Amino acid sequence: MWDQQPFTGLVNAAAAADSTLPFQQALEQLFQNITISLMSVPELQPNSSSVYFPNKTEVISSTGENIYVYAASKLWLAYGLAVGATVLIASLGLAAMIANGASFSNRFSTHLRLSRGAQLSYEINHGDLSGQDPLPAYARRMTVRFSPQQMSKTKDRNAGEDDERDIRTKQRKRGEDDERDISTKQRKRGEDDERDISTK
Repeated sequence: MWDQQPFTGLVNAAAAADSTLPFQQALEQLFQNITISLMSVPELQPNSSSVYFPNKTEVISSTGENIYVYAASKLWLAYGLAVGATVLIASLGLAAMIANGASFSNRFSTHLRLSRGAQLSYEINHGDLSGQDPLPAYARRMTVRFSPQQMSKTKDRNAGEDDERDIRTKQRKRGEDDERDISTKQRKRGEDDERDISTK
């Protein structure tokens, strides 16, 4: 009976001792409670004046209560793993900032500026510059470099090419000037010879 089970506060001590039930039994009790609740609907009540009116039945019911147990070790395990992972990720990010000497953001302008100094291992065909799908087979094997050392080498190589181009241009101009001077001297010498011959 409901009045034969000792209650302490809001917890039924007798029911709490066996509060863990398999899923099958818990589901069965749930449908029992739903069925009993439907019996309180007036439309579902039997006619008390009928000869088929059922006899009164003694019902024993139990109510389960949630009991929470605090375990410091499990709490520290969950929060400790989260704090440890956060510290590790923050340390890796700080080490990356120190190694790179600067911080970067995931913005379009950052990618645009970085792509200006990027170097590809292969030259991209003019027809593939639009970026449309599918990706060409040769482009899948390409590698890209963003290192400052590689960029400085590129600048040095470009500067060297510019110097060689300037030297070639100067040499060509000097050669053209020398040829022009020689032809001018030869023309003047020929004119002087013709003038001397005509005078004689």
